[in-house]
Amino acid sequence: MKEIIVTSNVSEKIGAQKKSGRTMILIILASFVMIVVGVVLNTTPLVLIGIITAIGSGVAFMRSVKNLEVYGYGHEGEEILRQQLHNLFPIDYIAYFGYPLKDGGDIDCVLLGSSVLYVIETKHHNGSIQYTDGGWRQVKTGRRGTAYHGNLKNPSGQVFYALHELKSFLKSKGIKLFIQGMITFTNPSVVLTIEKNPNPLIVCKIEDLAEVLSIENKKTIPQNKREQIEKALNAVSTP
Repeated sequence: MKEIIVTSNVSEKIGAQKKSGRTMILIILASFVMIVVGVVLNTTPLVLIGIITAIGSGVAFMRSVKNLEVYGYGHEGEEILRQQLHNLFPIDYIAYFGYPLKDGGDIDCVLLGSSVLYVIETKHHNGSIQYTDGGWRQVKTGRRGTAYHGNLKNPSGQVFYALHELKSFLKSKGIKLFIQGMITFTNPSVVLTIEKNPNPLIVCKIEDLAEVLSIENKKTIPQNKREQIEKALNAVSTP
């Protein structure tokens, strides 16, 4: 399978959060120095400024740590998908990772196969993931065995937005075709329960990806149209 890395938003976000965390640590250390100096010199305003700065920097540091954890999970999920696709598909498949959207976000993977163009969104959440008439829900278990809701939002809406944007882009290039949206959960510990038919989207765990993608539309994309699609996608991926 041919692989094209279009953007590396997650990696860049991880780098930015690490940099932010290091900066906050330096500010916190400087704040403690300020507090000590203020105490020694009996300068109350300096002490107060040091305390306020330390608290604000501490909050920012904890937020950076939390963001780093979230982005790290996302990066791990994308890497699992990339490896799985490499194991599954021959060289005539093309996978575009981090395909950009106009809002500054990106599509985890756009996969051009022999008969279908896929938009694949990865989720590396753990716990119990449920899709019902009430929508998406994540239930996790805390250290004390207490169940609580996770931060899974609306992956269906995310994929539908990506589909709309990609279809509009290709249409602007004179290309009309069906694009299959897919959500794949990459965390091996996740328990996935689908009570409502997610049609027209496909929802599966990463270990079921081979079986799901093997049931492709048997109508092959004509070679000239495939070349058009590839040219349009490559135009965005080329700096």
